Amino acid sequence: MKSGCYFLQFDIKFQFQSLLNNEAIATEVYSRLISRSFRNISETMDDIIFGSAYRELNLGPNDLTCTFPTDGIPVFKSSKFSIWPILLSLNELKHKTRVRNVLIASLWFGKSKPYFDSFLTPFVEKCVELSKSSLVNWNIGDKQVSSKIFFPLCIADSPARCQCQGTAQFNGAFGCSWCLSTGESFKIRENAHKWVYPDVKNITPRSHENFVDDLKQFSVLLGNGSKVKHHRGIKSTSQILLLPKFNIVSGFGFDVMHAAFLGVSRTFLNYWIDSKYHDRKFYVGTKIPLNK
Repeated sequence: MKSGCYFLQFDIKFQFQSLLNNEAIATEVYSRLISRSFRNISETMDDIIFGSAYRELNLGPNDLTCTFPTDGIPVFKSSKFSIWPILLSLNELKHKTRVRNVLIASLWFGKSKPYFDSFLTPFVEKCVELSKSSLVNWNIGDKQVSSKIFFPLCIADSPARCQCQGTAQFNGAFGCSWCLSTGESFKIRENAHKWVYPDVKNITPRSHENFVDDLKQFSVLLGNGSKVKHHRGIKSTSQILLLPKFNIVSGFGFDVMHAAFLGVSRTFLNYWIDSKYHDRKFYVGTKIPLNK
């Protein structure tokens, strides 16, 4: 345990079966399956299953979908050990029920980040099995329902997303997961740089198709003896590409926590109210009347 890395794989079919054996859960899921069939796409979008991307999955009447988040969590303050879970939430549950019934698919433990190929392979194999056959059976009253389960959405922060996608890190050339802009290094101060994308008007979006084409081209380059480390940001083949109905580009959510709440928003807020900027025009600490 002191020197190695370990991971556990859990039986997700059994967990889904157990979850749907709960009468209240089954009733809610079945009700939502009916709702998604009749809800017009132009109506108010109040959850994942009423979005346009969800509709484009072309699901069968009893098909279910999951979101799978993953990230590292420190275990002890006194050591570098961390755990990396892969969690599962059923999108066809209402949000309040969904967050109370999160399942665990895999768990990595060690001093380093997971070896993602090893970590993802057994998880993806089980997901593919559940996606191709109606293996999960559950009851709604006297009616038996058989469902395939698809996994079209992964939630990960920027460093973890790059590992899952098999792409360059966000702070380097071609580091954007959604476009093909090279970007450039911007000097903030001495010995401090940021990777930025100044030309946002003339960019080519990434797509599942050009991502796969770039991966094939990278494979050709390596096969011809090239020493390149990546091709347009593609560094390796992700096991996630094997998931049915998963789009390797749009299947990842934006890292709103780091990009906005702990990134741009925090930066602006600090500039506006930190007293060390009291003599700058943008400082608002002396301009906002505070009620006593």
